[in-house]
Amino acid sequence: MYSGILSDFLGTKWWRAGVETYLWESTKGDPFDLKKLHAVIGAAVGSALSPTVAEPVVCIDENLQELNDLYPLADAIRIQPDDWPPFADQAWTPQILAAENPRLKALVIEQDRNRLEQEDQNTPKAQDK
Repeated sequence: MYSGILSDFLGTKWWRAGVETYLWESTKGDPFDLKKLHAVIGAAVGSALSPTVAEPVVCIDENLQELNDLYPLADAIRIQPDDWPPFADQAWTPQILAAENPRLKALVIEQDRNRLEQEDQNTPKAQDK
């Protein structure tokens, strides 16, 4: 956990490399074995884990703030915010949110625009109801 001068700014922050090292060492070099990973994390938090979302993705909203829920990869779409740091992981937003929000829709990467068009075709318009 980050404990530097800005540790209280916008909530808890974790150093990814530290988390990955912890998981590597705790699973004895096998962090992709889900049984081992769940056991390690379950022991750390004091309760058993059960997966809630297949292929989970952290998504952001139109204000580029993390959403509280994880979304299945199949329901998420890649976006490219203007000032997104090049060293950061790919930014994602829920596909339905991008279809409904013009600001997010404009940020959808070119390779995913066809998925957004499919969503638009499958969503009934207000005048169609």
